[in-house]
Formats: sequence, C-alpha cells, structure tokens
Amino acid sequence: MNGKGYSLKFNHKKNSWLAKIKDKSGNWVQRAVPKRITAAQPIEAEQYTLRLVASILSGVPVEEPQKTEVKKTIELLSPKWLELRENDSATKPNTYRSFFSSVKNWFPAIKDVDIETGITVPVIREWIGGMTGLGYRSQLIQIRNLKAFLNDVIAEEWVSPEMANPLEKPGIKKIIKNISKAANDTHEIKVMRVDVIRQLLTGSAKIWDNRKIRYLTTWLTGMRFGEVNGLIWDDLDLVGEIPTVKVSRHLMYVGVGPYLQYEDLIKTGMKKKEIARQDRAVVSNPKYNSKRIVPLHPLVVEGLKYWKQKGWKLEVGRDPVGTDPVFPRNGISLKDGAVAGSFYRMDLSTIHQDLFRAIGEGAPSISMHSMRRGFSTALNGLGLEENKVAYLLGHKGGSVASKHYIKQTLPLLYSYIKKLPIKELYLRRQTITIA
Repeated sequence: MNGKGYSLKFNHKKNSWLAKIKDKSGNWVQRAVPKRITAAQPIEAEQYTLRLVASILSGVPVEEPQKTEVKKTIELLSPKWLELRENDSATKPNTYRSFFSSVKNWFPAIKDVDIETGITVPVIREWIGGMTGLGYRSQLIQIRNLKAFLNDVIAEEWVSPEMANPLEKPGIKKIIKNISKAANDTHEIKVMRVDVIRQLLTGSAKIWDNRKIRYLTTWLTGMRFGEVNGLIWDDLDLVGEIPTVKVSRHLMYVGVGPYLQYEDLIKTGMKKKEIARQDRAVVSNPKYNSKRIVPLHPLVVEGLKYWKQKGWKLEVGRDPVGTDPVFPRNGISLKDGAVAGSFYRMDLSTIHQDLFRAIGEGAPSISMHSMRRGFSTALNGLGLEENKVAYLLGHKGGSVASKHYIKQTLPLLYSYIKKLPIKELYLRRQTITIA
C-alpha cells in the first residue's frame, strides 16, 4: 500500500485497473476501474480511484460521465473517405476528382444529416432538387458518388456494419430510375459528319496547323481526346506498307517529357496528389486497357509527315525526337513556367471556336468526342463489322489472341479506312491533297 489509503495496479488477466481502498472501518475493499480507462492511462486511472476513495468514505456513489453520442454525419466522415480513396490504387484520378468535387460542391447540402437515420426519401428528393443547373446525367453522377461514399463508410464500419445503404430504399431507387429515364430521353448523340470535318480541315487560315492536323488525326483514327494528347512520335509508323499508330496511353497530367507512367508511380506508394504535382507529364493506360494498333488514312500520313518534317519545329523551335509528344505546347505565349515541346492538353472549347471560324453562323455545337462517333458512323456506313469498329475505337481491352487476330485483319481494316472520303487538308504553308 502507498500510505494514501488506496493502492492501484493493472490486472493484465482481466485487462483492467484494480483499486484497493481502505473504508471508514479500516477494512480494505477492492474496486474495478472501468475498462474504458486503458493500461496506457495511469493518470486517468488514479484520478478515478481518488473519486472511488471519496465515494467510499462519503457513501455517495461515483457519478459516471455522460456519454456524448457523436452524430455520424457526411461532414464528419467525408474527409476520412477522401483520404481512403486517395490511398486506394484502384481509384483512378478522374474518379477521385469526381468524388472530391461532390464532397466540395454537392454533399454540403446534406452535410448535417445523420447517416444512420437521416437519409430518407424526402431528404434525397430535396437534395436532388437543389442541384440547380445540373443536367440529369450530372445528377446521376452525384447520386453514384454518394452511393459509393455510403458503401465505403458501411464497409469500413465507420457506421453500424448492419446498416443497409439508404440509397437502396425502394422510394429512393424509384427517384433514381426516373432520373435515368429522363437522362436517356433527353440525351442527344452528336456526330461530326463527313461534310463538317471537311469544312474544318479546309477552312479558315486562322485555325493553326497543329489543331487542323490534330482534328484530322482524331477524326480518322477514332482515338480518344486523352489518347491523342499522349501520342508520341515513336507510336507512329508513317512509312510501312500499312502505316499505323500504336494507341498505348492517355495523358493524365501535362508536363515535360519523357512521361512518367501512372501505374508505376502508384506501385511505389506515391499518392495521387503527389503524382499531380510532378513536373514531368504523367500518362496511364488507355480506357479499358484498350491498347491497339490502328491503320492510318493516307491523308493522316501525309499530314503527319509534313508536321514532323516542318510544322513541329516551326512551333516549338527544335526538331522532334521519338519520345516527344506529337501535339505539344508551342513556343508562343508561354506562361507559368510552361515549356515549348512539353505534353499539352488543348482546351476543349477551342473546337467550338474553330468550327465557327471554318463554317461561320450555323456551325454545329459539337465536341471532340463527336469526331470518334463520326469515324465509327462512317465505317459502319461502309459496311465494316461492328466488332471491328469497336476494336478500332478501343471499346474493349484486347487479349493476346485478339491481338494476333487483329494483325491478320489489319489489311482489311486499312482497306475500309482508306475509303473514308477525306481528301484535302489546307495548312498555312501547304495544301495537301490525295487521290
């Protein structure tokens, strides 16, 4: 004993502190300290024991502090969720950015709702109704992100693991179904027709050569916007019997070359925010890992040959090398430490401006993605089988067997692509025409 009228020690077998206290009669009594006070909290254990001593001597029971129930809200758990997703290698950067945007811009409207009890049909209906300015498809993205958040907080047991995802309630599922139907009913698939791409390629001299050749390459290969941005000269075979482009990556973050591979950086344990801050360009595998070989239309071949031999140097100030991007940042109006010849992402609004320059009033409001649709629509019109068009577009990842199969069918694909009726390209210093 310590001469203070009590003793205290931690009982490892019972995993709790035990106190021996001398009562008014001089007898020693044993009391257990609550298990919430752990072995690593000796000061708290002694403070509680002193309260026990006072209670035994006075006859007044020790009052336990009232437990404060912490309401498990979206505001409380969403930062923890973003950290979880940031450290998850399976969460792609675009998906993470979508989650981050939802947490910042749309989740705050229901930030104080108790996750376990407060996500009701009226609350979700009011939340969706408050998404002012969002189209149906954007609303579905916010709902999808909220559903992913709720699935994760349940799986991580940040809320009761017995809880079911509230978005699976019949009333809420009905709301989502109605939004999906409205999205499908109002969705307009826009295609850049052959006559429009012709006008864009032969139109105003105010459209820079690098953009015209980019548009030409995009429309006549069906490549995605990010895949064109990530294209390097080593990907191109412009002199083979069947000229081709290897579609192997898409650009994630702009920067100087040689590029860094996103998947390799993730394996080193680097976080997404660190990856985004790299000075060098960062690329990843194409969507669906759809690496593929696409035959090049003769006009694309001639346009790219001119661009490599003359145009690229005129805009960058040096000759290109194999690891340089085909469509780089030029040396004009460089800002914020940008480097000529580095990997570059063209502003998507530029296509609208160039269409107006080429066509004037009445120019269609269509996107870069509509070029892919123009390519596929034109090939379908020529009679190319749907599965072969899907391969060219990279709608599915290719197996080893399919890669061998494609090598055998390259002549067939090339024969159809050569038939696409795009024959002229007007550049500032040269007009290119094929028979």
